[in-house]
Amino acid sequence: MGHTIITEPSGAASVDTDPGVGYVSVRDSWSGSWQTVRYLRPVKSHYRAAPAMSSATLEYNYGRIKRVDQSAFATYSLQDLNGKYCRISAAFASGDLHMWYGVIDDDSLKLHSGSAGYPQGDQFISAYGLEHLLDRYTVSVAKADQGGASKTLDRIPAFNRRNRRGGSLLGNRSSAEGSDDVFEFSKEASVWTNKDIAEALLEWNLPSGVPSFELAGQSELLDKIEAVHQFPAGLSLRQALNRLIDRRRGLGWCIWVDESGTVQVWVYSILDQAISVGGETIAANTEQFTMELDGDRTIQEAVAVQHSSKQYQRVRVVGNFLKSIFTIAFADSTMQARFSGTIHTTYKDGAKNATDYDSQTDRVKAQWNDEYRGEDRFDVLGQFRMPTNWDGESGDGAGGGTDVAIPTIGDDGVLDESTVADIWLYDKAFLHYLPGLEAGKDYSADPASDIDATDQEPEFRRPFVIIKDGTRYVYVDKLAEREELALPNATVRMLDRELALAVDIKPRHLLMKNRWSSAEISYYGNEEFDSDQVLDYQELLATVALETDQRVKVVAESETVSNGRELLIEVSDAELVYLAPNTVVGIDDDGALQGSGSSGRLLVDDRDRLTAIAALASAWYSRPRASLKIIKKGVGGMGVPGMMVLDVRTASDSREAGTVITEETIIWSDGGKGPITTVATQYANLDFASDFGPELPTKHDVGREIRQIKADQQELNQRTGGLVSRIGGGGGAGAGGGFDTVRVATTANITLSGTQTIDGVSLSEGDAVLVKDQSTASENGIYAVASGDWTKNKGFDSSNLHRPILVGAGDTQKQLWFLVTADNTVAGMGAVFL
Repeated sequence: MGHTIITEPSGAASVDTDPGVGYVSVRDSWSGSWQTVRYLRPVKSHYRAAPAMSSATLEYNYGRIKRVDQSAFATYSLQDLNGKYCRISAAFASGDLHMWYGVIDDDSLKLHSGSAGYPQGDQFISAYGLEHLLDRYTVSVAKADQGGASKTLDRIPAFNRRNRRGGSLLGNRSSAEGSDDVFEFSKEASVWTNKDIAEALLEWNLPSGVPSFELAGQSELLDKIEAVHQFPAGLSLRQALNRLIDRRRGLGWCIWVDESGTVQVWVYSILDQAISVGGETIAANTEQFTMELDGDRTIQEAVAVQHSSKQYQRVRVVGNFLKSIFTIAFADSTMQARFSGTIHTTYKDGAKNATDYDSQTDRVKAQWNDEYRGEDRFDVLGQFRMPTNWDGESGDGAGGGTDVAIPTIGDDGVLDESTVADIWLYDKAFLHYLPGLEAGKDYSADPASDIDATDQEPEFRRPFVIIKDGTRYVYVDKLAEREELALPNATVRMLDRELALAVDIKPRHLLMKNRWSSAEISYYGNEEFDSDQVLDYQELLATVALETDQRVKVVAESETVSNGRELLIEVSDAELVYLAPNTVVGIDDDGALQGSGSSGRLLVDDRDRLTAIAALASAWYSRPRASLKIIKKGVGGMGVPGMMVLDVRTASDSREAGTVITEETIIWSDGGKGPITTVATQYANLDFASDFGPELPTKHDVGREIRQIKADQQELNQRTGGLVSRIGGGGGAGAGGGFDTVRVATTANITLSGTQTIDGVSLSEGDAVLVKDQSTASENGIYAVASGDWTKNKGFDSSNLHRPILVGAGDTQKQLWFLVTADNTVAGMGAVFL
């Protein structure tokens, strides 16, 4: 990959001492021919690894000036290069090397003083690396196979479909590549790898006319990563690649253009030694070398900063809080009524204290009671909670004993299922879903078995409540399905401010069997109803989920560092979901409770993910590493982004580095002293503690890039002073009237009246036209188009001598500059490319 690094058998690197001369070429399309732009000079180029952006600054001097290679003054026009592809090359005695590729996107002007009528100044042109193209386009289009036909979707579904971490992935990839030579979404249920995803996104979302981007380098490492990826609307392709080629996985990437002109997304490992985690190995960087400095007189400065402060004895990786699913019940003393005896008695008394109550018929009394008992204050009668002194254990819902519901998690991530973890109940509430407990699966078996279609999308079950009816159990929200009960369904909801739930059913005393002593009768529909023959709320049990106070964690301890320092890495979407022993997971065909078994089990387990991160971070931070900055005369010769510097050596010293080059900066003209190259390894780019979360640009990032561009331009202004001779004498463009702009210029003698077409442009009234080819020279000038005779806005005489004129449109004259050279005479200054 390194175009000027020559790796010797000893691992040393030699450099070419020919300093190289930089020049710039452009082309309109990636498949077009490169055209060198004379006098357009590269000032500074930055070739950077992701997530940073490569950039370059170019300078062009325009106006009435004398070039250093010319003997006389001449007038040079501005360059119009926006949108063109750009290449910076270095000319060596042995041949040319192409050092930098990008896209021109911005320019600015710095005006200088000069004689009247002679605008002149410096044009600064900003170019950005080809990864800038990946920032222009979002991940917004996908392709899916449906019945053998490829469909184009204006959205990106979730790759591998699972909206949670842990468990097995539910693939949604085709088994074979489609017509675009990439995989598609499909019900065939193959699993996407990160490499599959990257290739598909690049193929689907880059328009025609933009160069294709191919994965290269150590891209096979992406084939080992299978994960769920959901890309939000507006995410750019570059941001998507930052997620897929993740430094938290020990990977990096940069853009590389090979000798054939193919644009490559070059993937590399950030590790100098392979790391094995579980059954997976994260490979080492394949382009490692030692930087030998002795005998190289071109080296100006070499700085190696040892980051002992970034060494850690212990790396602690934490995920989300442990979630536990268990059953609470009156029979196990883990559930109690949320209402008091007073409100219960008040409810039972009903409207008996109403005026004339005693004189009413039983039906009227029942109607009055129902109206009274319908008040909101009695809603609490259907609400139940855990005891405030709950001991952290749960049972089987039938009084058969209890087990630990919230096990303790050790530093090694192992659960101690015999010890209850500390928990503060005051600020807790039950979750509104049972994480990891999928509908359509039977959890009375381990592993859970499918009882529904295998290609069904999984849904998490909601907390459910069961009540005993005689010798059978029934779901309270499915009471109406038991014909012999003739009861309405209840609804179940979790309360938001307490570890409590509500069973809402009307009338409320349908849950009051054996809790009802009033002699009054009530009516259910049109039938008399004996409240003693309904359901008893003390036969209730509920399967619920609770988020605990302890986080899933893995701790890696270094064997070589003993400074006592600890690095905390947070992975907020890593989950651990525990299904407590003997949790009720359903009701069988005989109306008996189904339990989860006598042992607890994990429904979601991301500990392997945390272990991999802990191993990677510990391997990185437990060894001494250095960030490097090497400055030398000449162009290149010290490696490029993605290459691993093992160490830097001189005859008397050696400094271990173990870091990857992330930037190569070339100052192409250092005050006339020739080019200077700087390479750097950015150790801070591997800050695991801050790298977690989405790779989205912030206002700070954008502002920093803008400030850097301004700083580069200010620096080049200082460096390029005196490189060209300019006409002196006061008055700038404003003093002399600047220059004129017209829409079109004539190519032959014309009639100076009426709207007409000139140089392929259909003109409208008011358009400015440069008339320069009249048979009668005095008719030359700048005219305003009219439906009748044209109006001459400016004639050409000695007062306009040397005045430039820019043409805006036309088949042959577009972007050409012309200069008044004598009375009534205009001469061409040339096109944009000189």
